[in-house]
Amino acid sequence: ETISLVYGDMRVRDLAIGSSNGFERRDALDILAMMAAGRYDAAPMITHRRGLAQINEAVDDIDERRGNPMLVAIEVA
Repeated sequence: ETISLVYGDMRVRDLAIGSSNGFERRDALDILAMMAAGRYDAAPMITHRRGLAQINEAVDDIDERRGNPMLVAIEVA
């Protein structure tokens, strides 16, 4: 879906475009650091697993909401 935005209106009204669900890149980096430190276990939230060769299908699962994905894990090994 395409939408049109008028930059001047956004600036005057102090509007911003945020990422999906309000999360930003910094949030993802913090969560990854917590996972690496063993302070956060995301395993219970993984609803789909795909190999690296199926990364395009993983993206399609997310985009098309196939199987109601919560967290899609890409296995690289």
